[in-house]
Amino acid sequence: MLKKILIVENERLIGKLLAKTLKSSGYQICNVVASGEEAVAFVKKVKLDAIVMDTILMGEMDGFEAATLIREEHSVPIVFLTCFNDEDASRRAGKINRSAMIDKFDNLHEIQKAIEMAVS
Repeated sequence: MLKKILIVENERLIGKLLAKTLKSSGYQICNVVASGEEAVAFVKKVKLDAIVMDTILMGEMDGFEAATLIREEHSVPIVFLTCFNDEDASRRAGKINRSAMIDKFDNLHEIQKAIEMAVS
């Protein structure tokens, strides 16, 4: 059975590229959304194996806030993508039981490896 992944990414092209890459690696991409609000609502409807979550999102909440709400009710692994891997981002991510925090502009192989570890 394919592992179900939600991609939460505010940059549409990056979301599409991630979806295409993960799909070709055998994952089922359930949806690509751009806001934390959409992610929280989607997780209530679909049982997922992992979430790939950007830290900066459209809407009122960022990726850390969305992940916090999701983790209150679901134990789904979360792999954060960030282009601001600074002390504040590390501190906020550390408060959330996340699987990994990857630089958004790392090669796709590194991102894929983090996802594989999260769903295993």
